[in-house]
Amino acid sequence: AIALHLEAMLTHLLALARGERGELSAQRERVALAPLVQDVCDRFQAKAATRELVLNCRVLAMAAAHTDPALLRSLLTSLVDNAVEYAPCGGTVDVEASTDDDGFVLRVVNTVENLDERDLPHLFERFWRKDTARSPDGHTGLGLSLARVFAQSIGGELSASFIGPARLALTLAQIEPRTTHQKT
Repeated sequence: AIALHLEAMLTHLLALARGERGELSAQRERVALAPLVQDVCDRFQAKAATRELVLNCRVLAMAAAHTDPALLRSLLTSLVDNAVEYAPCGGTVDVEASTDDDGFVLRVVNTVENLDERDLPHLFERFWRKDTARSPDGHTGLGLSLARVFAQSIGGELSASFIGPARLALTLAQIEPRTTHQKT
């Protein structure tokens, strides 16, 4: 277990270093958001049920984005994993995506305990934990910092905010580049 934990940490650190150096290249293609979001949510339904969490996914069937599918999947997996892991037992996790003419927004909202506005800037720091006494639990403390690097690699911005009391929202917004068609 220790070796697997260290391997995961090393893999995440290498990905972070590559991303920070701009070495993660995004391959843009049309991505249907509904099946991607549903697939990621399905992977965490059993864990959510074990923790007595309600995990909701809301995406319009026709929602699509022009982005890197692998980086988006990794990013969303990190966000949902974090939400399911740290939401208090009996809480909720809502995953939603929407699109418009300018791009897409992906949001993971979960109930939280013991977080406040002062904690928001720290959420994306490597190895940060609100409770420093927490022992390793299979998480490397790199998931949200890695998610932010992936967001930047696809031209998006990942932010954290509170929506009402005790509801943390991690929001990815990506503005799609405009293409101009020239007459020949």
